[in-house]
Amino acid sequence: MGNAHNAAQAWYVEKKRERLAKRKKRPTHQTRHFAGYATYSEYLKSDLWLDLRERVLDLHNRTCGMCRGVATQVHHRHYGIRTLLGKTLVHLFPVCGKCHVGIEFDSFGKKRSAKQAEEWLKSFLANRTG
Repeated sequence: MGNAHNAAQAWYVEKKRERLAKRKKRPTHQTRHFAGYATYSEYLKSDLWLDLRERVLDLHNRTCGMCRGVATQVHHRHYGIRTLLGKTLVHLFPVCGKCHVGIEFDSFGKKRSAKQAEEWLKSFLANRTG
């Protein structure tokens, strides 16, 4: 029985290595193509983004979705192609600079992942009063 157990364990470990190897090959937020732009930074400088940003700020009367102050920035809650191209605006969230930092960074100044930032924002919005 020991040999069968060892063989099963070796098979399991090999399959897990294969899954991890495949996972590493998937494009990440930083490396994928951004709506025809090579980098996210290039996308943020584009006329496309500048126009989308203004549309979102105007749509929400330039009001921060967190503190209700003056929104000067727009946070991407999702990086899907429809959001990046402006086909949908539901994942673009108007914020002031201070609140945007609160979404993007934890209390120790560590940058949150996109998933962590979205979870933090959802929690904040769910627990907000008023």
